[in-house]
Amino acid sequence: MRAGAFILAVFLAGAATVSSLAAAQAGSLAGSEGEVKRRHIFDNLEYGPCKNGYRQYVAASGHSAYASSPSGFGNEAYVCSWRVNLAIKAKAEAAAMADCQAGLRKYKGDVFGPCEIVASK
Repeated sequence: MRAGAFILAVFLAGAATVSSLAAAQAGSLAGSEGEVKRRHIFDNLEYGPCKNGYRQYVAASGHSAYASSPSGFGNEAYVCSWRVNLAIKAKAEAAAMADCQAGLRKYKGDVFGPCEIVASK
């Protein structure tokens, strides 16, 4: 083996090791709530898709976001949206916000506040 080929082989082996370490450090986002901007509290009596949607968001392994209008005491009705496993976090946030705002336009309720990103990863 020539010296030049040996150095290239060592370099490529080192690059493969570094890239596999980076992938291991990045890991899966599944099970993580990510960056929580506003804590969303789900009531035990709550029904509808939002509670399950937040569970899907947490379980997602890729970049995801959950958006909703304000909820909690005094805001029993709210609009929510989630997007999971997109290429980048910013796209997940933008898509979740767009869907949430579309829900506000559809339902036109005075009880709804503005949509905001609740959590993203």
